[in-house]
Parts: sequence; C-alpha cells; structure tokens
Amino acid sequence: MSKESLIARSVLAMLLAASSAASAGQLGKPVIGPQLVCFKYNTFSLNNGERLTEVPGSSEEISVLVASSKSELRIAEGEVWADTKKDKQRILQRGKTSVYRIVSEPRYAIYDPLDYETNKLLIWLSGSALKGNDEDNAIVSRFKIEDAERVECQHQFTYSS
Repeated sequence: MSKESLIARSVLAMLLAASSAASAGQLGKPVIGPQLVCFKYNTFSLNNGERLTEVPGSSEEISVLVASSKSELRIAEGEVWADTKKDKQRILQRGKTSVYRIVSEPRYAIYDPLDYETNKLLIWLSGSALKGNDEDNAIVSRFKIEDAERVECQHQFTYSS
C-alpha cells in the first residue's frame, strides 16, 4: 500500500471518529428529567430530577450515565456485543424484548431480535442504582425497544453501525 493510501485512510478514520463523537452526543445543556430520551433502538424515561451527565460513544455503541441525588445508572446500547457467557435469569418478557439479570452482579442485559431472526444483546445496564433484586424492576420497566425515529424525543443519542 502506498504512503498516500495510508494517509488517506488515516484521514478518513479521523473524520469518521469525529462524526461518531458528535453523534454520540455532546451535551450543549443539561438533560434533566422528567422527559423521554431516545437512543438508536430504545427509549428511556428520565424521572424527575434525573440527569444525563456523560455521553461517551463510538461508531459501534453509545453509553450514557444517568445520575440522581442517590445513585447512578450506566446505559450502554450497541449492536456488536456477543451474547454474555455469565449466568443470567430472565426477569421480564415484553413482546419480543427479554430482560435478563446477571446472577453474579447487579447488572442487566436487554435482548431484542429487531429485524433479525434471533435475539440480539442490545443494552447493558449497570451502576449503583441497581440492587440485583425486584426493586430494579422500576428501572427496567422504563425502557422500551422501539424505532426512536417514530417517537417524539427532545434528545436523541445514537451511533452509526
């Protein structure tokens, strides 16, 4: 490969990385609940006083930190994760969406087939807001897998994959 081709590929990679960071969501002003927040494949209802404090992302996933006065919840959405090998227990089935609690830690995996034949791991939930018991159902129930382009949201955070 020529030196010019390598330079062109490097420039293209930098441009793609820059556009991914922008789509990951540079917060111009705070996102404070109550309100519906959209991602590429899901929506999440922020409760009164909850706020998005971080929005890092890449071309393959988005991750946000939802903070309240008492705790934090990390929401990560992506299309490229392999199925988890950890022991899990299904705690909720809503339509085609399945929510699993990871047995060894207070962490959750949300699966949905989207337009595929088999379920895909789309969302990871973690953070101090999760206790690993039935109290977490109040958080998990605030998610909905849906085409975010068909929902009215004041804020949408996405990635390109």
